[in-house]
Amino acid sequence: MDLERALAREARRLSKKVFDPPTIRTAEDIKHILRELDPKIGNPDTGTEIHAYLAAPDDKGKLQTYHVKASTRSATKREMIISAFTAIKLKSEVGAKAGQLHQATEVNGVIMQPADVGRAGGAMSWIDPLIRKWLGARRQDLLICWDLSDGFTYSYDVFTHRLTREPRNA
Repeated sequence: MDLERALAREARRLSKKVFDPPTIRTAEDIKHILRELDPKIGNPDTGTEIHAYLAAPDDKGKLQTYHVKASTRSATKREMIISAFTAIKLKSEVGAKAGQLHQATEVNGVIMQPADVGRAGGAMSWIDPLIRKWLGARRQDLLICWDLSDGFTYSYDVFTHRLTREPRNA
């Protein structure tokens, strides 16, 4: 009986393999992973209720117990990716506008050029490691890309939920 319980407990434990990024070898692997990001399927997650009992003295100093509860809803992978890509898109637009307004200014008799804002699409973002971990891919501007050994680059647009295949430039 103890052996059965120990085996059942071991089977429920998460292994470190769960945290490894998925192995992508074919276009079918990509499509399988992208099903999780399909906006039509959605996430039926209704959320989690958190309950707590708090003991605190009232106005008269008598100890009272209060039941506190709150409903929470976790963001899906798709929602997190869209949120990050929207921020990257906004930074790129601001950078483009700043480039158009690029004017020299005189400071203490010296002509100064404004600092270059840079290119937000190519900069590292907080979502990049998560894309590698969740999808086994890399981010290129506002696309999620996979380079497979078949000579093609597969690009996924999270806003339109469209996967495209292009020949890899040699």
